[in-house]
Amino acid sequence: EVDALVIEAAKKYLPTAVEFDSPKADIVIANGAEYVRNFKEEFDVIIVDSTDPTSGEGGHLFTEEFYQACHDALKEGGVFSAETEDPFYDFGWLKLAYKRISKAFPIAKVYLGFMTTYPSGMWSYTFASKNIDPIKDFDPEKVKKFDKELKYYNEDIHIASFALPNFLKEELEKLVK
Repeated sequence: EVDALVIEAAKKYLPTAVEFDSPKADIVIANGAEYVRNFKEEFDVIIVDSTDPTSGEGGHLFTEEFYQACHDALKEGGVFSAETEDPFYDFGWLKLAYKRISKAFPIAKVYLGFMTTYPSGMWSYTFASKNIDPIKDFDPEKVKKFDKELKYYNEDIHIASFALPNFLKEELEKLVK
């Protein structure tokens, strides 16, 4: 996170949403694009929840250089996910981000989720990896081991998230040909 106040607000107003003290996660207050460049094959997971690409702070998190740095920072078997804008109102940004992520990673797949506080109610994300395909390599048995502990994610949600509307599939296929 680039702004420590965001973390403090989340702790205060969303105390059950995130485990800030989890030994599995490090919260770093820094420019994410600069931070990730310092690592090579170090991370199992990189999740990018950025501000809008048109903002001064968020724009650098939508560049080819940033996505390549994320690729380089991931271990083999690591996964990357980034929010890639509204598929209805910001479709141009989604296409640009997907194209750039696809250049950096051999596997890149857009998936959708509900975001009820945004105008269309839907948001796009892009999964990427050096060697894991979220559809072909999905193992429902692994999910069944822990899905009862979760409030949202399960096998059906995983499969449905990667099922894209035709207009989106057609446009994304054009970008990576």
